[in-house]
Amino acid sequence: MLGVVAWWKWLMLSWAFFLLMPWLINHFFARFYSHTLIDPARRIVVLQEARKGRWKSLIGLHLINSGIIGLCIAADGWLQAMGIGNLHGGPLGLRGWLLFVPQVLLVLIVFDTQFYWVHRAAHAWPMLYRRLHRDHHVDRFPDTWSAMKQHPLDLFLTTAMPMAWVVLLPIHEITWLAALLLANYINLVGHSRFEVTRYLPGLVTPNRLALRQDPYRHGIASWVNTVSTC
Repeated sequence: MLGVVAWWKWLMLSWAFFLLMPWLINHFFARFYSHTLIDPARRIVVLQEARKGRWKSLIGLHLINSGIIGLCIAADGWLQAMGIGNLHGGPLGLRGWLLFVPQVLLVLIVFDTQFYWVHRAAHAWPMLYRRLHRDHHVDRFPDTWSAMKQHPLDLFLTTAMPMAWVVLLPIHEITWLAALLLANYINLVGHSRFEVTRYLPGLVTPNRLALRQDPYRHGIASWVNTVSTC
């Protein structure tokens, strides 16, 4: 898979994904989960005010940052071609299917570990927050388009870099691709304007933080992350 797709194709696929998926998620949630919209009375005015006069910057950041993710995925192909990567191809087989879910969860944990510590540092150190992370929090009521509204270095360290070095894990290419898609879906939904994880699974939280945040959750929804608890 990696050897077939050229770097520029990963770049184009990333741009297409991050242009299409935010729109699809917003449309789907608005159609089926409109009752979960967070603070609808205030969000339109506040969001428009936060983005006033900044559309060129927002569009530019969206293209730059989604391009960075595409290039980091393309770096997987280079590492694999150099013999550094440990992904394996071919049929998934019975063993591969049995390991599929655990390996996807492993990749998500790896991603989230790097994201957590970089994100925590960006909030803990005032200089990092001012230089790299403050603009990401300008929108008090974010939506899926807000996910890419970051300083490129901030996005590279929190989100894109793990997508490059995850190729070092000894997993199947299909598992690798599924984990990448799921990680980016979780990232987009985590910035959405809908609190959908009372109904849909998000990122697993071992301490049931989601349940303490919203006592009306039940079943799997009590174990997952939410827009309010991201």
